[in-house]
Amino acid sequence: MASVMQLAHRTAVVTGAASGIGRATAVALAQRKCHLALADLDEAGLAKTAELIAPQGVRVSCHTLDVSDAEAVAAFPDVVR
Repeated sequence: MASVMQLAHRTAVVTGAASGIGRATAVALAQRKCHLALADLDEAGLAKTAELIAPQGVRVSCHTLDVSDAEAVAAFPDVVR
């Protein structure tokens, strides 16, 4: 696992990023200058998370994703690239 110092300018995928632990994880990663691909079913929640992260100046992309859909999860890396 990368140390905190090695997260800057890398990209992380955070599922469940619209609220709770997922949002907290996304904010913490952004504070460490990690770029983010956020995923959740809640589009409004994703937008709020992106808004919270914006001041950090990192790249953020938001994606609607149902992690219970195996095909959607399998295709997700191609969407994020």
